[in-house]
Amino acid sequence: MMTKQVMVKVILLLLIWSALPVQALEKKEPVKSMYEGLSLGVGLEYEEGDYGTVDTTETWTVPVNVRYRSGNVSYEVSVPYISAESNGEITIRAGGGRHTTSTSGTAASQSESGIGDITLAASYFLPPLDDEDLYLFFTGRVMLDTGDERAGLGTGETSYALEFSLDKYIRNNLYFATIGYEFVNDAPGIDYDDVLYGLMGLMHPLDRQLSVGSSLYYSQASTPGFDELVELNALFRQRLDAQNTLSGYILLGLSDSAADWGLGVNVRHYF
Repeated sequence: MMTKQVMVKVILLLLIWSALPVQALEKKEPVKSMYEGLSLGVGLEYEEGDYGTVDTTETWTVPVNVRYRSGNVSYEVSVPYISAESNGEITIRAGGGRHTTSTSGTAASQSESGIGDITLAASYFLPPLDDEDLYLFFTGRVMLDTGDERAGLGTGETSYALEFSLDKYIRNNLYFATIGYEFVNDAPGIDYDDVLYGLMGLMHPLDRQLSVGSSLYYSQASTPGFDELVELNALFRQRLDAQNTLSGYILLGLSDSAADWGLGVNVRHYF
């Protein structure tokens, strides 16, 4: 099992690596045509942690994402298949605010699997400003109550989120940030709080195809009795060819409510 100390060293190495100056890199390659139209992403993710509880949950997720972009507007549907195992209560994260959901109390080990909460999203990209390397966009999300809350695979209620994001290129490095607010409906027996969340990070190109970087994620706690959530991520993105990309991350939890660690990969095909 990968220890937290090893993961800290890996993430710090990528942080230093991504801060190195760009040498002899050409102006970023136009990729607008690649990102227009329909695309399909499929991934595999693993997380492990107690999320601030007394029980440890191991979670495998297969996220499937369909996205369509035309001009300044994009639409997407995300469907996660979740398999979770715990030595007690099953606890997973869900939603933009990443609130936790868990099974009813039990002392026995258990495992559950099935479709989680499906997310619908739409984004609007503002027309380019005078600064051609600054991009702004808004996103609205609806997380549907499709996961079985009794099995710990869903929240039990539909929630909504609004986000504002910006991407800024400086000397070929991509700096990005998002701030969002999620409106969480109460589930039977649980009074969820609405949450403010956000992230910031950067991506550094090693060549015209491969970029590495890091991001810091923060969310208020929506579940009573849990701490705020803070995560550090090491990222990579590889452009395989004109129609396919590979991306991945290593996650390190920095608060009790976060997973202890996690990792994931995603392949996206552009039709």
